[in-house]
Amino acid sequence: MSKKNHLAARLTQSVAAAASTAKAGETLQERLSTGEGQGLRAAMNADDRVSMSRREIPFEELQGRKEQDIRDVLEEEVVSLAISIANLGLLQFPVVDQDLSLLAGAHRMAAIALLRDAETMPEDELRARFARGGEPSAVPESLIEKLRSAFRVRFAGGVPVNVFDTAPFGDEAQTVRLMIEVVENEFRKNFRPKDVGVVIERFRATGLYREGPGRPKPGEVTLAQAVGQLMKVSRTVAFKLIDEATNGPKEKPKLNPSLKQLAEELSERFSTKIVFVAGPGQSGKLVVHYGSHKQRIDLLDVMKLKKKDE
Repeated sequence: MSKKNHLAARLTQSVAAAASTAKAGETLQERLSTGEGQGLRAAMNADDRVSMSRREIPFEELQGRKEQDIRDVLEEEVVSLAISIANLGLLQFPVVDQDLSLLAGAHRMAAIALLRDAETMPEDELRARFARGGEPSAVPESLIEKLRSAFRVRFAGGVPVNVFDTAPFGDEAQTVRLMIEVVENEFRKNFRPKDVGVVIERFRATGLYREGPGRPKPGEVTLAQAVGQLMKVSRTVAFKLIDEATNGPKEKPKLNPSLKQLAEELSERFSTKIVFVAGPGQSGKLVVHYGSHKQRIDLLDVMKLKKKDE
């Protein structure tokens, strides 16, 4: 398997730009605040404290994540992964810390657990779990046999994992743990709004990021900077995400039902789509749709709004 397909390889690969600008004694936050290299990912990739090793660990010794998962574990993804592992083996290894607590790979761990349970699962239940919206009876017998034996065949010597030692990072360990999980999830799936909120709260929990008005001091990193760098969004979008995570999404102005009815009447009268759009307070706008220059001229003429030069 090529290194580029491993999360471990992506995290530990040397990034020349960050390495060349890194100064002795700099923290991850200080490197992030300079904007040099490629942000937090590059700062971590270039950090000589990074230590990763490959090990095979008995499944029962592996622990769950110490923090709240960013993404919910989705049944359909677990089932698809379990089928893939049964057929092809584990192509992407979970990442754990030095205590064998999960850092990345919740869906893969859930899929492995499902394969372990599949050995003794009643056949009707097994078929129902892997029917994926179809008829349980349609699940091929050959797949059932693979699912029954997959855990024993694939993980007889333990589950292959990448062990990432977070201890050398001290107070920054929480940031490192969060970054590994975010990079892993971002690589596989787009974040949902609720996931972004969890990321922001996890950033806050580290106590390493500055919030509030005013310019950050040299070496300080604002929460908006961290969110923007890690989520790859602009500063404006980062502030919006933080505001929504803190205060909840802002309600869109609601349109008076009578205006909806009036829009329908106007649309019928002028033979084109006309809508009212609610704004803050009592404000709003009237939108008239047209399909061509001629239709626009005709509409303005009918509405007595035609310019003299048209």
